Amino acid sequence: MLRIRFLFLMGVFLGCQKEAPFEPKSARLQTLQTFGGERNDQAFDISVAPDGSYWVWAKTQSTAIAEHPREATDFDAWGLHFSNAHVLEQQIFLGGAADDRLQRTLSLSNTDRLIVGSTTDDSSAGQQDFWLQRITEDGELIWKKTYGFSGVEIAYDALEMPNGDLIVCGIMDVTAAGGLGNFPADKSSQKHAGGDYWVLRLNPQGEQLWSRYFGGTNTDTAYAVQSDTEGNLWVLGTSDSSDFDVTDNRGTYDGWLLVLSPQGNLIRQASFGGTQLENIRVLEPSSQGDFYIVGDTRSSDGDVSNTLGGADIWVVKVSPTAEILWEKTFGGPDFESAFDALATSNGGLVVVGSSRSSSGDFTQNNGYNDALAFAIDAQGKLLWQKTWGGSDFDRAYAIVEDPLQGFRIVGTTASSDGDMPASNGFYDIFVAHLIPDE
Repeated sequence: MLRIRFLFLMGVFLGCQKEAPFEPKSARLQTLQTFGGERNDQAFDISVAPDGSYWVWAKTQSTAIAEHPREATDFDAWGLHFSNAHVLEQQIFLGGAADDRLQRTLSLSNTDRLIVGSTTDDSSAGQQDFWLQRITEDGELIWKKTYGFSGVEIAYDALEMPNGDLIVCGIMDVTAAGGLGNFPADKSSQKHAGGDYWVLRLNPQGEQLWSRYFGGTNTDTAYAVQSDTEGNLWVLGTSDSSDFDVTDNRGTYDGWLLVLSPQGNLIRQASFGGTQLENIRVLEPSSQGDFYIVGDTRSSDGDVSNTLGGADIWVVKVSPTAEILWEKTFGGPDFESAFDALATSNGGLVVVGSSRSSSGDFTQNNGYNDALAFAIDAQGKLLWQKTWGGSDFDRAYAIVEDPLQGFRIVGTTASSDGDMPASNGFYDIFVAHLIPDE
């Protein structure tokens, strides 16, 4: 009897003990390299081959890069090819005498690559135009084209359709264009003020099949495009409008999602955010058929259930009908931003960006903004996190999975201390190989 009672009391004691708080794991930097000249160099994209070799894609303003000496200080696109042992093997430069700014690249099904950005070239129609170049996997030019009107048009993302057509999205100045921008011309379209989403469908040769603009009186910028299982187009960005096409604004800048038919017709729209500012840039399909919407928020109301600091990274998981399944914020007492994300095979997500906090979800900061990567599971639970940088400005812009181990991440740094090697100029590009702890 005494033994039974003793075991009962021990069970009660153990049952009343609190579980230890969950501590997310970390990750280690396997390699970290910087490249650049004396001016502004920023990496925005990376692509990895099955053998582990990879291309880094950047924009450069420097004049003292040995392989690209020049006098002008306009921007050019810059591609750097590395072996799987991180040895720089090849460099290419794309651009002319004008300002050519790379924003993103797209790996195409036949191994070609599409360069996406903007140009002020003399061949452009206005101040800035959409700028596309299709190149071979070795960097040889196939075609280059510009699209735009008399104002500012900037392309931010692109998508290849199953038949090889290309979808490109960005921002256009509808006012400067005089209401043009819909092709074939739609006489019923209304003239909006300011910047609007601009979505183009092109054939594989870059010839325009259709274009549509969407937005309201204020500024609306499309940063990302994906497709769903039905072949519809999902276009995501930010909107400061509350009229014309924008019917559910929550505050100032919101995340704004459009679902379009393959012909460019509006099927549905949805706004995401609170009464303050949301900066939404990432749209990533999950392995479960849903979509992740990622950016940062300064709100603590509306769709945002929790705030941690000045600006938090905000991850929203939505259904195929754009209904919110769950949303979570990640950060600390200062400012965090997200710029890219990669879905994992188990339904989770790895996010990259920057962090200024040294407490909360991200517990180390070397000074000012550090580069940031963290992983969550399919329900938004933080699995691991890693920050790296120096005493100045450091930010991660793009991530891919390494076929051998871990992740390749690129970004920009102004630091020359802490984790960062010596700086070459104002901003350098960094290339990191990150391996999460087991």
